[in-house]
Amino acid sequence: MEYLFLLNALIASVIALIVLVSFFKHYKKEDIKKIVHWFALLFFVYLLFAVVSFSWFFGYSDYNPVDFVYVYAFLVLVQTFILFGVFYLLYGQRKLMYWLFFYFVGLFSLYVSISYLPIVILVISFFLTLVLFLNLYSVSFVFKKVSYVGIFYAAVSVLFQFLIFFGVGDVFVFSLFSSLVFLVFVYLFLKDIKKYPMKAQEHLTLSEEHRLVLFMRYFIFMIVLTNLVLVATISAHEFGHVLVSRFYGCESRTIAYEEGSYPYSEIVCSNLDHKVPITLAGPLGPIILALLLFFVGGRYTKPISLLVIGFNLLAGYKDFVEVGLSATLILSISVIAVMFLFFGVVFLARARMQDYREFSLED
Repeated sequence: MEYLFLLNALIASVIALIVLVSFFKHYKKEDIKKIVHWFALLFFVYLLFAVVSFSWFFGYSDYNPVDFVYVYAFLVLVQTFILFGVFYLLYGQRKLMYWLFFYFVGLFSLYVSISYLPIVILVISFFLTLVLFLNLYSVSFVFKKVSYVGIFYAAVSVLFQFLIFFGVGDVFVFSLFSSLVFLVFVYLFLKDIKKYPMKAQEHLTLSEEHRLVLFMRYFIFMIVLTNLVLVATISAHEFGHVLVSRFYGCESRTIAYEEGSYPYSEIVCSNLDHKVPITLAGPLGPIILALLLFFVGGRYTKPISLLVIGFNLLAGYKDFVEVGLSATLILSISVIAVMFLFFGVVFLARARMQDYREFSLED
């Protein structure tokens, strides 16, 4: 089984590497850079998959089929949205939005037990992927080769999930084969991406040198703001613990500093029945705050919300251990947190540059 973990990690790493190389090769080309940007998100998804698989191979965490199904369901869910964005940019058919609507309806209307939820997500996601590839096949003859591979990938993956649902086969082995086919699709799609018919769009851009100068100019601004967000997030995180512990009549005191750790709250509670809600209150509070900032905020508050989520998930490491999450799930959460921080910093820098560009145009 260990060698299957290694093979899965290598496949995921190759997919991430192909996507990354394609991004740096094409991100400056106006006619295809939006497609490449969407596809670049797959790098982070499969990087997570590779890290988790390597952790199983090297024994950092123990493999658990239940953990794997949840990680794999998350990967396929994000991958489906990325493929939808790519294909919508390619041929922009309005009927795709109807399929996306049905997809959301399917996700939020199926009331199944938590043990079956990942399998249901996988089945619905692969069905939408199959529809996307069938539409791609009908658009132009230049898409036929990749469409064949994509249709085979989605159809076989749906079949695999039905077999798993009825207790036939091993989910890891099935996912390994699906990932291998998806690797072929990614390679063929990105290899011929310049041949695909796409409408060139006009963009107001600054020179790359100018972008670099601006980035360095506002680097201190980003560092200061990021550190403020870090302090505020940890404060909100710990306040959540304290607030809920007081609600249950427990005693609490805040430790301002301890060597080798960030500030944390020490809770003294006579009734251990309240341990889980008190523990989860820390991560939950900043997440709610971040969602509010993201959906009602503006240019700066949205990237700040991503930073809040990232810092909060990292700060919740001890909480996740406390509630009994496995090492695999905690590692996955940590990798996702780093991704949130990465995108938060990138979008914060872009927001600052957009402010400068608008100010320059006014002048």
